[in-house]
Amino acid sequence: MKKAINNTTVEVTFGEEVADIKALDFKIEGLEVSNAVVKQTDKKTVVLTTAAQKAGTEYTVSVNGNAVGKFTGVSAVIPTAIKVVERSQQGVLGQQVTVKAEVTVAEGQSKAGIPVTFNVTSGTNTSLNAPEVIEANTDANGVATFTYTRYANTTDDVVAYATGDRTKFQAGKVYWAAAKQLTVKDITEATTLVNGSKKVYEINQPNNAGGYVFVAFQENLNVTPDKAVRGAIIEGVTTYGINGNTTANIITSTANTYPQSLSTGGTTVTAVKLDSAGKANLVVSGSNAAVTPIVYSAEYKTDVNNNLTYVPAYSATALQAAASTAKFELKHTLGLTIKAEGVQNAATWVNDVQTGGRDYTVTYTDKDGKAAAPGTLVKIAIPRVGGAISVLNSDGDAVASIGSDASNYYYQLPVEAKGELTFTVVSTSTSAYVSPIVFIDNGKTTGVNVLDTDDLQAQGEVTYFVSTVNYSAALKALDAPNGKPVTSVVYGGTPAYFTYELVDQNGKPRAYNQDTVVSFELRAGTGDINVDGTVIKAGNTGTVRNTITAGNTSTSVKAYAYTPSAITANATGSRSGVVLPSTNPASVTVNFTQYGTTAITGTAVSVDTVLDVLTINNVLYSYADASYRYNNSAITKAAFENYIKANNATVSVTADADGKLTFNVIGVTSTTDVVAAVNNAQSATDVQNALKDYPLFKKLTAGDQATVAGKIFTSVQTAPVTAAAINAAIEPHIVISNTAAYTVGTAAVTGAKATGVHANATTSTNTLTIESAAGEVAYNGVKVVFEKATTVGTAVTTSYDTNTKTLKVTLPVSDAVNGTLDAAATLAAVDTAIEADTSTALTVDLAGFAGTESAEELVGKTITLKGATASAAAVNGKLTLTFSEAITALTDVTLNDSGATTITPAAGAKSLSADGKTLVITLTAPEETAVAAATTITGITATPKVPGQPFKVNGYTAADGSTVVPAAPVTISK
Repeated sequence: MKKAINNTTVEVTFGEEVADIKALDFKIEGLEVSNAVVKQTDKKTVVLTTAAQKAGTEYTVSVNGNAVGKFTGVSAVIPTAIKVVERSQQGVLGQQVTVKAEVTVAEGQSKAGIPVTFNVTSGTNTSLNAPEVIEANTDANGVATFTYTRYANTTDDVVAYATGDRTKFQAGKVYWAAAKQLTVKDITEATTLVNGSKKVYEINQPNNAGGYVFVAFQENLNVTPDKAVRGAIIEGVTTYGINGNTTANIITSTANTYPQSLSTGGTTVTAVKLDSAGKANLVVSGSNAAVTPIVYSAEYKTDVNNNLTYVPAYSATALQAAASTAKFELKHTLGLTIKAEGVQNAATWVNDVQTGGRDYTVTYTDKDGKAAAPGTLVKIAIPRVGGAISVLNSDGDAVASIGSDASNYYYQLPVEAKGELTFTVVSTSTSAYVSPIVFIDNGKTTGVNVLDTDDLQAQGEVTYFVSTVNYSAALKALDAPNGKPVTSVVYGGTPAYFTYELVDQNGKPRAYNQDTVVSFELRAGTGDINVDGTVIKAGNTGTVRNTITAGNTSTSVKAYAYTPSAITANATGSRSGVVLPSTNPASVTVNFTQYGTTAITGTAVSVDTVLDVLTINNVLYSYADASYRYNNSAITKAAFENYIKANNATVSVTADADGKLTFNVIGVTSTTDVVAAVNNAQSATDVQNALKDYPLFKKLTAGDQATVAGKIFTSVQTAPVTAAAINAAIEPHIVISNTAAYTVGTAAVTGAKATGVHANATTSTNTLTIESAAGEVAYNGVKVVFEKATTVGTAVTTSYDTNTKTLKVTLPVSDAVNGTLDAAATLAAVDTAIEADTSTALTVDLAGFAGTESAEELVGKTITLKGATASAAAVNGKLTLTFSEAITALTDVTLNDSGATTITPAAGAKSLSADGKTLVITLTAPEETAVAAATTITGITATPKVPGQPFKVNGYTAADGSTVVPAAPVTISK
């Protein structure tokens, strides 16, 4: 065997004693051998003195020229310290245990190749567990290893020391038995847990059944007080403060519920009582902490009552088992995001209209990614550091702060559809900036609505505020000036307002200091439309111009349709000859439908299950091809109709992004229950209470409700009443109210002609003009071409090609070879031929020409017609009356103009809708003059569908007959 004893000593061991050392010539390749002697204690071993070896280098030893073995060079470095890596290990008999020792060396020295000696001694069974002394060299990491096994229960003391300096050492222990004596296993499988959760382990030490084991946290061993982990505790057991190794070392009171051993002094130990099988559960809980429990077994003492009096502090060499690390952290199961819209440099605030600022969109979802319910509150933190910032809601209204602290101002807003909410940050200062934080308060922080690190939160991109405005424009369709966006409205008097608005870089209204001219281009759908008094025929496009005066932000046009149609609008703005950027969006479309399309809630009446229509708050809705719900649960169409057919269901209508309607029955007043309550009434007041939610009854005035309830109670005292009887008592007293809207008629428009002109090259005032009839736009683009005939003739001829829109005029020739025009080819002959062409309806005018001139100057020429515009017939003005209850006929309407005109429309001049609630009167010219001059309708003669129902406009007598309600003129909307 060959091995390096130290950096300059090598031992070579032979099979027999060395008799003559001088007869042996020792050489080591790459290493000088300066001396060779026989070891005094072992005659078979020769000790060689060498030059300094290189640690880790393999050397070959030869004797008398023959290689006898190899060894690895060792370092001359003496370590400054040595430690046993695992100072307590549990060994299983017959299985190997590896002991590791790690050296520390001076700065700059190598850790490799340093010899370390392991001295292993056993306290018992020394015959089976003999002492062992093993030397091993360190690897590149400075770690030396020794692996061995035992075959009898014992506890080994293992001392590792630097072979070159025995004062550098450390001791450890190996506890040998047939099985591991102390174990800890996970009951809770997860190692990373939500704050406040529990991590459960099982401790098992059968040979200590009924006794105690103790627990330390690895992270709290030999640390300064500021580094101790305090966020985790052990539940259901006692943690003792101890005072050294005295006979009774327990401090009877400690505020700590976690174990620690501080480098500055102060130790707490957790004791766990094992059951009769030697088992116990260890329960650790925590928040924002990670701990590794170490369960150890050591000597303890109890009093006569089996109460602990001495608790052992943790020792690295005690019998012990380390548990898995439990990490407690904040884990949010909900989703919260914030997205900054537009650009980072936002315009500053000017006023409530010109707000400037930037929008943020927040999305709040549950653990499955489903949108939070509308109305769920989300809190907003605005950091103080950015200066004065205000928060606006999605309607542009200022949001009041709900509190503040040293860091933030706080606000809250409800989410809307799809779990989203939008808010705007604004400021008047160009030095301000903000990065808003949205959060869900977990309620743990002292104080209300305060942001803390454990809150579910998201921070938005920073916004800066600048004085520079980058102008663009927005195009909107609204239900009223400055109203809500619409995509469809009910035709027949309900307008849509197309609005062009100057906006800043983030889409916020912003005025300019010059006028802006806006050209609205509007295309009609399948029906005629009226835009600010201009009629645009179905399928055609018209232009209306308005001006945004300096200091204002927008202008609008008001559009109607009196038959189902659509209007698509785009708009272009310009100022001082500069065309502004395209609007966003480029165009908008509004559908004018027979039925309502916007959200509404109310009692569904006038239900028609054949036409699939119902009326809510005087608006007709079609429920065909919709979605149906009952208290937000999906139902079939048939089930929906069962709920609404009695005209007593409260229905909420909503529309999705594609315009599809959902009808949600949110309440039904059972007619049966109402009738029963009425028949069980003991007074007129009881009847009134029974009918308070009855749809028909709710239409009565308070006074009429009391009177009708009294009449019904009188009937009940005689005999039970039916639903029909109740309705019959109520309906005649429902007062019919109405609205009125006037749409201005337009005069007939004569369109321009399509015209083409040929001027004489010499005398430009001599012209040949070809024209269509007025308004014949089909002639735009028609070409008139002139060419010579290829055969001899005397007449000018024409032919028209409808595909190419070309009228060919052929001029006669007298000589086909030379192409000489015949004397008959005069300008007058051309005039006559074109006007005689039956395929077209063109006229020719010769100005300055006598007509007898040769048509030679026309040969090879093409005259293109253009400039025709469409004619439009006169459109009579219309007066649209909308009634709260159905009528069957209308006789006349009285106005408040100077002549108190009464309009009595002819049968063909009035149109009543299917539900009897909308009547459109086509006005004659005198009638329109009267309506234009009037402001109100003072009287209506009409037949209600329910006999006896009075009209509010006329005034009426209350149900009790004692009160005359005065007439209420109806304002005419214009």
